[in-house]
Amino acid sequence: MKTILFDLLATQQGLHGAKFTGGGEYIKTVFKKLCEITGEDNKTRIITFYNSTLFIDEWIKELIDTYNIENYDVSCYEDVTKLSVLQEVDTFFEGLLYLPAKYELPAHIRTIGVFHGFRMLELPTDKTAYLYENGIKRKAINLVKYIFEEKYYERQLKKQRVTINRCDIIVGVSKHSGYAAQMFFPEYDANKIKVFYSPLKYTPIVDDIDSVCTKHIILMLGGNRWEKNVYRGIKAIDELFSAGQLEGYSVKVVGGIPKSIKAKIINKDRFVALGYLTPEDLERVYKECEIFFYPTLNEGFGYPPLEAMKYNKTCVVAADTSLPEIYKDSVYYCNPYDVKEMKTRILQAKQEKISEELIKMHYKRITDKEKDDLLALCELILE
Repeated sequence: MKTILFDLLATQQGLHGAKFTGGGEYIKTVFKKLCEITGEDNKTRIITFYNSTLFIDEWIKELIDTYNIENYDVSCYEDVTKLSVLQEVDTFFEGLLYLPAKYELPAHIRTIGVFHGFRMLELPTDKTAYLYENGIKRKAINLVKYIFEEKYYERQLKKQRVTINRCDIIVGVSKHSGYAAQMFFPEYDANKIKVFYSPLKYTPIVDDIDSVCTKHIILMLGGNRWEKNVYRGIKAIDELFSAGQLEGYSVKVVGGIPKSIKAKIINKDRFVALGYLTPEDLERVYKECEIFFYPTLNEGFGYPPLEAMKYNKTCVVAADTSLPEIYKDSVYYCNPYDVKEMKTRILQAKQEKISEELIKMHYKRITDKEKDDLLALCELILE
């Protein structure tokens, strides 16, 4: 019988205290599919681990009970090494590669690691990053990082090289991330770099979703993360408000609006900071918005536009990294560093909605590939 050790602790380690992250949702979806495939399979034994003192979804706990999965409570990654030896593990699946590596596994264990992009190498920092920090110390750290960006890059490259090289197979979530891996780590065997689209994440049942009506709302995500670029995005919309070109519209920003950015907003009453939302509430704001605006600076895959497209929303997204590959002509693109271009594209999205037929066609194209790739990934894990 083959024994697979599956890391669920990685779903509990969100940035800035976030309960739900793209990487975490990815891991949960893979775990669910793996349970379904091996449910009646007497040839595979799945072992999981997480920290019981940290938040974990109830539906994950229910999956563990339903499929009689062996689960272990760990407080640190040192426990994982001991667990892998005691349980005679054959394959370890790490759905979110850590930097630096937090444990060492015996050499005979086949390790499959997933990288969701190389933001720390592609975009170590940005000149606006300090605006997202409320404390003087954190602001100073970000400014120093920007000034010494090249040194920071070299340090991160060394760390990521160690992490990548301890994996027998690495998995990218888009062609962009797969080729980026080849570029950053030419010494790693390209044949061991696999690409599978990020799977369609678990969507909660929202009883009142049909009653949620579209309003003149522009939705943005990741308000407290500089890589999501809400500062430039908010600046673009705020200038359109001041010019009287978005009458009747308001903006909702999931993740909050940092104090330094809020202080720069002229039309403050038209921006609503929502903080972090539950999956159910997030579905409601996707359904409610008229335009989804995602001027992100870096993505490995880029879930959010797809979540909005589920409700046939017109999206304006950054023309960078993986997004053009994933979304093709189903969204409007903008230069995320150019406020004027963002303003132009938002006005276009306001006046010329992308056809629902086109959005539905691309949504099906992407989700069909996600389903096929999820199955292929699970088959790779089970080999």
